[in-house]
Amino acid sequence: MPRRILLLAGINVGGHGRLPMKDLRTLLEDLGAEHLQTYIQSGNAVMDWDGVPEMIADEIERLHGFRRAAWLLSQDELIRRLDHPFAEATDKTLHIWVHDQDQVDLAPLREKATTEVMAQT
Repeated sequence: MPRRILLLAGINVGGHGRLPMKDLRTLLEDLGAEHLQTYIQSGNAVMDWDGVPEMIADEIERLHGFRRAAWLLSQDELIRRLDHPFAEATDKTLHIWVHDQDQVDLAPLREKATTEVMAQT
């Protein structure tokens, strides 16, 4: 089974989408996930699993009464998302936006970032 990273949107944020990690672990194990690790109360997990994200979203809705977007990424897919035009800014906090329309062209952003850096030197 492939190693996957699970990202769930809006879990345990501001009292909404409450999903204890113990319940998430049980849900994922019941779906067949192995070597599972969750991360704090974030809804993020790393596991070996070959299912699709819709299975997780469906099961959360069935068991907990709300639906959240779910994404499964391989390590390579996560690294690709981290390859951004501001990678040199190690003293800054980086937020990664993951969305359903995964085909985002970063070339214009990279070009603009490069142009602005060159202008400052």
